[in-house]
Amino acid sequence: MAEEVNVLLDYIPPSLHNEIRAGTSNTPVDVYLQRALSGKTPDGTMDRDDPLDLYLPAGRYRCQNGLDIGRQIRLRGAGKATFTSKSSLATELYFESDGPAVRYGTSAFSTLSDFSLIYKGPAAHTDSAGLVIGSNLSGEDRTQFCTFREIRIEQFHRVGIELRNLQESLFENVQVSKNGIGLFDDTDSTRLEFRGGYFGNNKNHGLWLAGGRDSAFYSCSFQSNYGAGILLKQELRSDGSLYNGSLLEGISFYNCWVENNWRPDRSNYDVIITGSGEPMPNKPDGTVVNNELGFIKALRIALYSVTLDQPASSMSILFDHAAQCVAYHPNVANFAPQIKGTAHAEGCGVVMGRFFPKPES
Repeated sequence: MAEEVNVLLDYIPPSLHNEIRAGTSNTPVDVYLQRALSGKTPDGTMDRDDPLDLYLPAGRYRCQNGLDIGRQIRLRGAGKATFTSKSSLATELYFESDGPAVRYGTSAFSTLSDFSLIYKGPAAHTDSAGLVIGSNLSGEDRTQFCTFREIRIEQFHRVGIELRNLQESLFENVQVSKNGIGLFDDTDSTRLEFRGGYFGNNKNHGLWLAGGRDSAFYSCSFQSNYGAGILLKQELRSDGSLYNGSLLEGISFYNCWVENNWRPDRSNYDVIITGSGEPMPNKPDGTVVNNELGFIKALRIALYSVTLDQPASSMSILFDHAAQCVAYHPNVANFAPQIKGTAHAEGCGVVMGRFFPKPES
């Protein structure tokens, strides 16, 4: 990596430094941030060499428009903790525009860490998204071999994190809450690893995968969402073809915690694993043509020692249009042993499940 550049000192006018550090600035600085992220020198006249190494000190940075990152980079903040005027351990970026706040793609071997992305724009901006990673490109042009660590993403109306064909990357201690959907992917992202993530208090599902292969979640929490904690649902187009060419297969969860979802009535399954279901009609008269696939099943989904702590009236796991999907040693608390497989589930079940009442307080 090149020598680390202090973005606040080198790119943003000195007259704004104190109010940024104090968290009181109302002046947008996205023009200066984008110049740094694009690899331009502070005066905008020259390009810096790859890879970029940028440091964004503690403070609150307001952005009218989203930011684009399209090259190899190491972007580090001072921390993702909630910012107060007394804290020196938080870097917060506030966004006001619709669409992605930070769009990162078509690069490799990058690291983004230690900052927060928070939406503070109008409620009418229903397409706001926190971090969009990857692109619609395939092969060697995919975004790959990246690390996202200690990032907090909150209050985006559509989605906190959206993945687009991301490959072989790590998410560590990423907190996604109070968004529309926590994390969403309907593309062919493969071999991703999530460790210590929090997907909670979102207005829709905590995690919604409609595509992707051979990825794993370790010690993650999916709780208090208004939809499912975990929704894995294979998607088909109206003609029966795979949506975005993505097959939902080989997703694993290890020692994760899932509880208190489907707020406020908690009347649905905490974890839903399902295939395409009935093919959708693709003609105005309701008929289906050129559909040779029929059902597409969610394949090889595994939950290892996952704890599901739900009220007694709630349901835990549903396998539907799924194959070879198993919950190993699930800990289902508070008398909610409703793990169900429909007639469309093949080779799905529970191995040595443990059901126990919630301890009295």
